[in-house]
Amino acid sequence: MLDGNHIFSGLKVLDLASFIAGPAATTILADFGTDVVKVEPPVTGDPYRFFSTTPPNPVSEFNYAWQLTNRNKRSIALDLKSSDAKEVLLRLVRWADVVVINFPPRVKAALGVTYDALSPPPAHLRRRHRLWLCRPRGRHTGFRRHSVLGAHRLHDSRTGRMS
Repeated sequence: MLDGNHIFSGLKVLDLASFIAGPAATTILADFGTDVVKVEPPVTGDPYRFFSTTPPNPVSEFNYAWQLTNRNKRSIALDLKSSDAKEVLLRLVRWADVVVINFPPRVKAALGVTYDALSPPPAHLRRRHRLWLCRPRGRHTGFRRHSVLGAHRLHDSRTGRMS
């Protein structure tokens, strides 16, 4: 879909997200021409690749959930826990117009993928003027419960358990 004839042709997105909201958002962008590069851990890849093998999902030779939320993307294996990967990650961030991350705050800090860590240097040193960091969240946002995970609500709504 990168033939240059789509509404988001020319937009570049670095996808560091996993599980439903982030990957779904970047897939929609990819469907409309965005060049999306998904970062996955080496060896195993994104854990969502194996979602279809967990009960109660129906037995299938295809992982439809993975195909639904990760089509039309390129992928790179990068160990974000490794200091050797930091330069590669920063090159990818400089390449991208948008970075999508949905890690919890503590994980983002531990991996060094917070806005402060990834944002461009001062104006006189940077190649471009902005970094858009998108954080789709499945979590409570109230000030007292900001660290409480809420992804189960996304899962419940997607599987029909809320009905």
